[in-house]
Amino acid sequence: MKLRIDRLKPKQLQNLQRKLLRIFSSRKAVHTEVTIDNTSMVKSVKFDDLGNCELSMTPNRPHCPCCLLDLESLLAEIKGIKGIGEVRLVVVDVPESEKWTRALND
Repeated sequence: MKLRIDRLKPKQLQNLQRKLLRIFSSRKAVHTEVTIDNTSMVKSVKFDDLGNCELSMTPNRPHCPCCLLDLESLLAEIKGIKGIGEVRLVVVDVPESEKWTRALND
């Protein structure tokens, strides 16, 4: 039996990007009154042609538990997007960022 992996068409990829942007523009960042898309939290968003997504983000406060919980709920919301593959959130620009990344993705 041969395993078939469907690649996304450009229009499907664009649709996923739009849905992700809608999430960023509808959610307020913790400890602020502005939406995530109007902050410097999102450093990069990378999609591959299978619909897998890697997000690089910086939380507002480096050692704040509610920032970690907010990133966790954001990750769950993004994983709920229909058509999206695997989602990985990488935390950058904070002390011990690998611990944050591991906590969110495990």
